[in-house]
Amino acid sequence: MSQHAVRIASTQGAATLSKGQKTFNRLIKKIEEQRKLLQAWQDTLPRFRAKQAAEHTPAVRAYNERREEFVRMLDKAHGGPGLTKTERTKLSDIIASIVSELLAGGEAPELIALYDKHNAVAFAEEEQMAVESTKAMVQSMFGIELEDDAEINSPEDLAALVHKKLLEQQAETAAPSRPRKPSAKTLAREAKAQEEAQHASQSIREVYRKLASGLHPDRETDPDERARKTALMQRVNAAYEKNDLLGLLQLQLEVEQIDHADIAALSESRLKHYNKVLTEQAQELGDEIDFIEASFDDGEPFSGRRMHPALVLQWLDHDIAELKAATADVAHDLTALLDLKRLKAKLKPYRIQRHDDPVDLRGFV
Repeated sequence: MSQHAVRIASTQGAATLSKGQKTFNRLIKKIEEQRKLLQAWQDTLPRFRAKQAAEHTPAVRAYNERREEFVRMLDKAHGGPGLTKTERTKLSDIIASIVSELLAGGEAPELIALYDKHNAVAFAEEEQMAVESTKAMVQSMFGIELEDDAEINSPEDLAALVHKKLLEQQAETAAPSRPRKPSAKTLAREAKAQEEAQHASQSIREVYRKLASGLHPDRETDPDERARKTALMQRVNAAYEKNDLLGLLQLQLEVEQIDHADIAALSESRLKHYNKVLTEQAQELGDEIDFIEASFDDGEPFSGRRMHPALVLQWLDHDIAELKAATADVAHDLTALLDLKRLKAKLKPYRIQRHDDPVDLRGFV
């Protein structure tokens, strides 16, 4: 065990650790692991965001610009001579499919016009149908009623309205007409929970006060010692502000206010209070990590993947390479498909899929 490691170790021949001691060790280990993971994320995120802005975003833009150029070329071929009715129908299906993907990144009037030209249902009508379908699903799932005349023109409008309705629903539920008097059992449980919370808060405050008493820099006359204690007190205050019990205990070990024997001798009641604080600390760290990892769920190349700071830069590099390769493929097809014979050869094996099937655009970006 390292000098400042907070652990309760059973001595040889002594009784095994109590339940409270085992819980204490488990929570300390969990917090240490969470700290390492959070620090790894904090070290990785600036590099990730910088690479994303400098390389990934431009690669996406270049790819989409090439695809826009490609569908315009296909649209020109569609209106030109030499294609049969069947080939024009296939070409319209390909154009609408590619434009639909491009519009997912943001609406553009020119692309919407191109989509409407080659698709049986206009883009605005499809968007409204999707909103209505989602509206019906939301009403069924959440048991809320959305007025027919509600102004819903986008998924964002629908999400905002659903959020408002749910808040109204919660407010109605939380405001019963007659307040019910809590039972004696409920009152006792609440009182006990409040007492435990006060004891936990008092426990961490006692550790802080002991550190502050021993490290107060104003009592030092030696400049070097005053500077050392000032730095230590800054760490103590930072840990206390974050309710970081582990950090405070590590500081106590570091300044030799306590040793490992003192930690091992903690009473079960004190351990219970410490474990409550440590449980809350672990939850807060876990929430912070979850928030970072959830920020990757909105788009490629991370959607659906288990996030880890050791992998995100690798995945980003992989996606950048794929985007560049795909952009080069589009550039090649732009040249190749200008030839009518090559275009007709590409169209020959193409099959128009049913509405709910994935469209196979191999050879057509």
